[in-house]
Amino acid sequence: MYYQKSESLDRYFKSIKNLDPLTKEEESDLARKAQAGSKAALNKLVQHNLKIVVTIANKNRGRGIDVDDLIQQGNIGLYESVHRYDPDSGVRLASFASTRILKMMNELIDQCGRIVRLPVNQEYQRYLAIKRGEEVDNLNTVKMDDYMSSDSTATRADYITHVEPSINDVHDREFFRKKVNSLLATLEDRDRTVIKLYYGLETGAEVPTKEIANRIGITQVRVCQILNQAKKTLKENYKLSKTL
Repeated sequence: MYYQKSESLDRYFKSIKNLDPLTKEEESDLARKAQAGSKAALNKLVQHNLKIVVTIANKNRGRGIDVDDLIQQGNIGLYESVHRYDPDSGVRLASFASTRILKMMNELIDQCGRIVRLPVNQEYQRYLAIKRGEEVDNLNTVKMDDYMSSDSTATRADYITHVEPSINDVHDREFFRKKVNSLLATLEDRDRTVIKLYYGLETGAEVPTKEIANRIGITQVRVCQILNQAKKTLKENYKLSKTL
């Protein structure tokens, strides 16, 4: 019983509502059967712990990722934890899995949830600070009038609007356009569409990952994965083109 993007959250919550927590004895018995190769036992362990994922996802609302995507990512962490769980460790599966579930969610937030990206360890420390009630900076927005550093007189806006060298010559602009199109042509159709929408290459208006996901009919998580892989491919192809 894994969450699918096409399901409404209400329907998903109703589907897991009556899945009561397992007793310690039931959990140990199922875990041993799962270790012996029983898929039914493994699936039951996962199903009866799905509420843990929902609880952790709800605690991480407002961090730039929809709760349904957090649940989807958390369920992956739960499934991996069930595979690794040792019933003889003396630790309940819920406690064992929680760390992995949160780690998976934090990785997703780090990849897709912010304009300003943080390393996963810093993101997690920020999360702990919020849980302690400490005041932290809002990294979902970037102030254009902020200075680049404490000893700088240049703002972010200065760096964004002042680009050197400028491409003013018609010939240079045409060459640049052809170079970009040539690199984009090396991508699969869907990957190329995602890149164009995200960077506003055709309309000049950048499209957020969530809207791209809705347009194409895939999850926001998948959009982020495509973006990351496509950028790596473009970078590799650009380096290769310079050697030819």
